[in-house]
Amino acid sequence: MPATNVNVRVDTDLKQSAEALFNDPGLNMFSAITMFLKSAVSHDGIPFEVKRLSPNAETIAALASEQKLPDKQLIRSCISGRVQGKYIRSKD
Repeated sequence: MPATNVNVRVDTDLKQSAEALFNDPGLNMFSAITMFLKSAVSHDGIPFEVKRLSPNAETIAALASEQKLPDKQLIRSCISGRVQGKYIRSKD
């Protein structure tokens, strides 16, 4: 099967951390990305749960203090997803 190139831009620290992680079991970045792509195709989707990170009460309080917003307004923003969202892999 013919091969093709895929170019991906990532943060330098992320790349170095990922390379160290993949090197431990003897993989390289190419092998790890290929494994992910094959797994995604066989699962017919992303092979792990992706969900929005929901801030806890302490984070909401810190954001409210930092942004000087009333708590209710910030909570509504968090619930509606207007606070800068991050997506994470579920640790379940």
